Amino acid sequence: MRTTENKNTYEKAKSSFFLAATIEGRSQETLNLYEYALGAFENYSKPVSPIEATTSDIRGYVLNLIDRDFARATVATHIKELRVFYNFLVSEDYLEKSPMTGIKTPKLSHVISKPEG
Repeated sequence: MRTTENKNTYEKAKSSFFLAATIEGRSQETLNLYEYALGAFENYSKPVSPIEATTSDIRGYVLNLIDRDFARATVATHIKELRVFYNFLVSEDYLEKSPMTGIKTPKLSHVISKPEG
């Protein structure tokens, strides 16, 4: 169950993440992607705080995106942005271990066009 303490910790961690990303020179487009992916995961994971998420929760979220017919590239982007966020949480001692450990990015199909002629 989501506690006020975990909600506050998550909000603090999220704020620190965006501050660090801004200081590190991430583009506005990248910051927007982080915001979008984190917001989508927050909505999915309610009432559990994302700071309490398990690897199983992340897998459920990824499956939810696939079931909703998100393109593989979009699913991969969500995974990448969540991985960056959770790695930050580990590096800043908000978490001991990332729930992204063991989460694989779906393979993307590569279309190779044949030269004409």
